[in-house]
Amino acid sequence: MANIYALKGNHDTGKTETLKKLYALLVNKYKISNKQINELPTDRWDIKIIISGVKGEKIGIESHGDTEKRFKQSIKYFVNEKCSIIFCTCRSRGKTVDCIEGFSSQHRVDFIQQPIISSPSKQKQNYIDMANFLIKKSGL
Repeated sequence: MANIYALKGNHDTGKTETLKKLYALLVNKYKISNKQINELPTDRWDIKIIISGVKGEKIGIESHGDTEKRFKQSIKYFVNEKCSIIFCTCRSRGKTVDCIEGFSSQHRVDFIQQPIISSPSKQKQNYIDMANFLIKKSGL
């Protein structure tokens, strides 16, 4: 069973940026060398990553939360790769939220609301704060 942490929020609230910060913090904190990066060439902003060696856990990170089909593929991929922790993004409502909720019968699902920060000067700090919150919440 995987623990799925879904960062939920409206378009352009920084969900992908938060997960990129999360990845950077994990790599820096744990000096991770074992990582598998899958970035889709059609979308240079989104990420799909597996990292190992964080407190003995294998972690999947998927930031493309707008496409139900890709999300289902990614979760199945992460589960098949034995990821015990999965971080992902999704909109506030709709098919991807429903899709994530559909995994709750087999996995622990936790939705975390991405705050809306209107001040550009405070956005970057918010991404770091949210990434640290996700690390703490997941026990990493």
